[in-house]
Amino acid sequence: MIREFFFGKTKYTIVFTGLLAVSAATLFCCGLVKDSRTVVINEVCADNFGAYRNDAGEYTDYVELYNMSGSEVSGLYISDSRKDLKKFRIEEAIPANGFFVASISKDAENGFGISKDGETIYLSDEDGNMLDAVTLPRLSYDVTYSREEDGKGKFASLSATPGETNSGASHIDNSYIEGPVFFYRRRIL
Repeated sequence: MIREFFFGKTKYTIVFTGLLAVSAATLFCCGLVKDSRTVVINEVCADNFGAYRNDAGEYTDYVELYNMSGSEVSGLYISDSRKDLKKFRIEEAIPANGFFVASISKDAENGFGISKDGETIYLSDEDGNMLDAVTLPRLSYDVTYSREEDGKGKFASLSATPGETNSGASHIDNSYIEGPVFFYRRRIL
């Protein structure tokens, strides 16, 4: 039926398609269509040995958030469980067009930690709406899984830049390095 309607009416189909394209472009240019994500996960370090030290002087794993909006945002949570998105509350407001580094202790009371063997990290708001999620690969010491371009773009294994732009970060071969292996060799006299 649809084919019969449009068959032989190519002129009308082209005009209709053109009108749809112009309408979409108008909505986008007028700001009516926006990316609803204003805060995103920008960088994650799951095996911090010496890349970042928190305010207490501890070397903890961390999740860096980036606020792409022109106003500060508060009331956010991060988690390693889709079923419990409110494991770790971000206590501070994230500044407009700025970064916030959430320090994650391995012995957190809330049961939230970042596995160096890879897992998914979720960002949500107070209403339990998921804002962003990032699936980490297995990470080596001081290697982060970060957006190549702050706030958008694909993720890669990069050098740590906690609280700063990722634009100057170096790409790192993320070949997982196991701990040292010692061999005992008996010497016969």
